[in-house]
Amino acid sequence: MIQKSAALIVIACGLCGCVLPSAQTQWTEPKAAYVETAYTWAAGTGPAAITGQAFLRTRGGDVKTCAGSDVKLVPDGVYTQEVLSLMLTGKSVTVADGFVAKKRVTQCDAQGNFRFDGLPQGKWLIQTNVTWEVPTQYYMDEQGGSLVQAVTTPGQGLVHAILSDRDFNVDHKVAF
Repeated sequence: MIQKSAALIVIACGLCGCVLPSAQTQWTEPKAAYVETAYTWAAGTGPAAITGQAFLRTRGGDVKTCAGSDVKLVPDGVYTQEVLSLMLTGKSVTVADGFVAKKRVTQCDAQGNFRFDGLPQGKWLIQTNVTWEVPTQYYMDEQGGSLVQAVTTPGQGLVHAILSDRDFNVDHKVAF
């Protein structure tokens, strides 16, 4: 009886378009070692700031923003570039705790604007997602994806970043 019920659930999910859990996710370790001293500068504060906006244009010309989405700022370096490279190939990456501790997060406002204050001088990567859904015959299809851009903060002052179509990776989402 239980086997028959399980078979019916599998068939019903297949007909309704449900996604059944797949095998366990394979996590990838970066080959580059995380070197804490290479990123200690990012834990500090400074007089620099980054403001910006993130958006994508649809094929129809509509503009979709990152409204309500998290915007992440991570220090850039050899380790960061390898983690990003692995993520862009669709791999799930195990990231060092020390690196995660350096991440700063803010949120996009309704117009897709964001701001990071109190930053030290250095090279950073900004990452956010701009997504929306469009109806298909059977389900809602997610469109858009991740935007990533490199920026450098000066000793003091303001840097303005625009994340748009040129910063878009159509194949895989990135989530630092």
